[in-house]
Amino acid sequence: MESIILIGQQDGSIRKDLDGAQIATQVMGGMRMTVLRWRLSKFSFDLSQAGKELQQTLNTLLKT
Repeated sequence: MESIILIGQQDGSIRKDLDGAQIATQVMGGMRMTVLRWRLSKFSFDLSQAGKELQQTLNTLLKT
């Protein structure tokens, strides 16, 4: 994950003012938390939709 983020920072698609390792931790943590909430809710929501919403949020936060 970190190497993908670093490539994005190099090509300008991800902010360069943040540490790539920290971004990777945030992304992975967000995904893990989303899956955990889904499991704890006994699969009561659309995991795919929640993943898309997380991705949109991360895109907004990391956009240059």
